[in-house]
Amino acid sequence: MFEKLESKNICLRKAKENDWRSMLENVWGDEAVYQWMLYQPTLTEEDAVDRCRRSMLYQENNFAWFVALKDTDEAIGLCAMKEDEPGHFEESGICIGEKYQGKGYGKEILALLLELAFEKLGAEDFRYGYFQENFRSKKLAEVFHFRYDHSYELTRPWDSARKIIDSCILTKEDYFMVCKMTGDESRKTDGDAAVISAAGEYIVEIFKDNADGHDAGHSVRVFHNALLIATEYPDSDHTVISLAALLHDVDDHKLFQTENNANARSFLTKHGIGREQTEQICEIINSVSFSKNRGRRPATLEGMIVQDADRLDAIGAVGIARTFAYGGKHGRPLESSVQHFYDKLLLLKAEMNTQKAKEIADVRHAFMEAFLKEFDSETRQEETDNEL
Repeated sequence: MFEKLESKNICLRKAKENDWRSMLENVWGDEAVYQWMLYQPTLTEEDAVDRCRRSMLYQENNFAWFVALKDTDEAIGLCAMKEDEPGHFEESGICIGEKYQGKGYGKEILALLLELAFEKLGAEDFRYGYFQENFRSKKLAEVFHFRYDHSYELTRPWDSARKIIDSCILTKEDYFMVCKMTGDESRKTDGDAAVISAAGEYIVEIFKDNADGHDAGHSVRVFHNALLIATEYPDSDHTVISLAALLHDVDDHKLFQTENNANARSFLTKHGIGREQTEQICEIINSVSFSKNRGRRPATLEGMIVQDADRLDAIGAVGIARTFAYGGKHGRPLESSVQHFYDKLLLLKAEMNTQKAKEIADVRHAFMEAFLKEFDSETRQEETDNEL
């Protein structure tokens, strides 16, 4: 069952009998770690020896490993995944010792599991779950562009604590379109993949206090939309598209008091993006706004793709949700939010540049029209009731 998986700094390997001491110290007996685990902590040396032996037996026939440092072979954590149904995989535990957190090891572990599931085992999708209050795990899911699916509640067996689990999903299409595209050696270097990943982390941080529809989730969806469209244009610059999509709102005048794309430029400079590419990315960012660019077609293919990607996130079911989230945040009545559909959203279908975006926009536009028809019907009934 895949005895060993290796990345830059760590390896996933099967448990050894002498791992019990390091696992007791780093994981099983550390409250800072086991507070995030479903299973009972192990607090004594005797129990650690027994647990290590049970882990060895379990790992023989399951997708489960200890996490070890490549340079010392010290066991610093554990991870596992399972195949619930043919083609449908789920992470079933990722834990790292507290002193080894914040070093990027979590990303290396999840990258190895995803590579195994999708590239070697033919997974159709992969689920990742975490305690709702576990910010580190949530951030890890966002870095890999998992999509939130649902939440559920359970009782942890060893302390009867009630926990809410957020379950996210990554499909095969998203994995190969997003994760592999950002690391495609034919188009970009390891540095490109790293800066795109860093941009994902940056937007999570910069938008963490925003809940009006202009948040990290919006930027990630624009990123997904842009790469979906970009698959139709293999000669387009996917690095420029990815960075422009992820960073397109980091200097939005509604959120930040910056000039000349200061936040975007600062990020790009910090991560070694050259002047020419920076200017190209900033030009695309400046072409996204509907109010400032209505009727204007971006000068480059990459610009058209990102503009379409952003506008797609303004329509359909997500567009409806974002409209009312923004209206609620800014104290607007329902009628004012509905008027926004007629002032902007219903106009976007005709503004799309690429054929792929036009096809998606047709479906989302129809959904909005159906919503507005139903909204009008319900509010007209309300008016009739008030008259009576």
